Amino acid sequence: MLSGENTPFDESIKALSDWLQKIEEEIKESNDKNIANLRRTMLKVGRKMLMLAEQAREKWLKTYRQELEELIESLRSGRAKVIISGDPFNEDRSFVVHLYTENLTINVARVAKSGSITIEMAFTGLRGGTHIAVPKLFDENKLRAMQYGLLLTDGSIHKRGGYPVMGTNQLWQAIAWLLAWPGRNHMYVDGVGINGNDVGIAWKLMAIDHKDEVRSKAEVAGEVGKLSSDDFVIFLLFAVLGDGDVDVEEKFVRLHMGESKRELWGQHNREVEEPRVQGEG
Repeated sequence: MLSGENTPFDESIKALSDWLQKIEEEIKESNDKNIANLRRTMLKVGRKMLMLAEQAREKWLKTYRQELEELIESLRSGRAKVIISGDPFNEDRSFVVHLYTENLTINVARVAKSGSITIEMAFTGLRGGTHIAVPKLFDENKLRAMQYGLLLTDGSIHKRGGYPVMGTNQLWQAIAWLLAWPGRNHMYVDGVGINGNDVGIAWKLMAIDHKDEVRSKAEVAGEVGKLSSDDFVIFLLFAVLGDGDVDVEEKFVRLHMGESKRELWGQHNREVEEPRVQGEG
């Protein structure tokens, strides 16, 4: 990240560029109008995301990289101020190290027991973002199931504004969010996340046209049990997009959730927790 023209955004920019080229080719090949419209929307979304990623890359080269270099040098010389939250000497507790520069906020977190380390770098000067209008491509029941799946995982409700919001480091999750919330969305790059060798852009999304439609995750959990069997499958799919993973070789789909989420799901409808979905973690 600190050598030559390399940046934390290069991999995502390449992935987006390759994916957009593939989508353009598939639009030409499709004879199904609905599928073609879906792909056109994904193409529009992808181009906006690519624009934001390229803007962030340019800002990194001009501003953020230099500040990161200066911060590292300050840490080496003992001049940097380090703030610690939590207990770094207790393996059963997590802790976070906070570092600040003029345009960078860096949080280095150690997860309790597992000992895994994650790094989040938040940037200032990129919060203008962009607005994107996404057409309605699915009926209300399917949209509701998609929205519930995302809200009970990585999505949430903005405390002051009442808007559905989500932060994610996954390109495909950002696209899934925009498809699930048709109308106007605000999207911007917040920084980058580093988890081992995995470096991802931190995307922030807000569904502007859906203000006050949902009041809380608890309300969503209560509504999930009212979904039809077909819509419940869609809900599970988008929940997996939020907190799950798919292993093609082992042929299984897994949904991860901590104890608080399991309690939230089970509190409002036990059928959601078992046997229809199994929580881990």
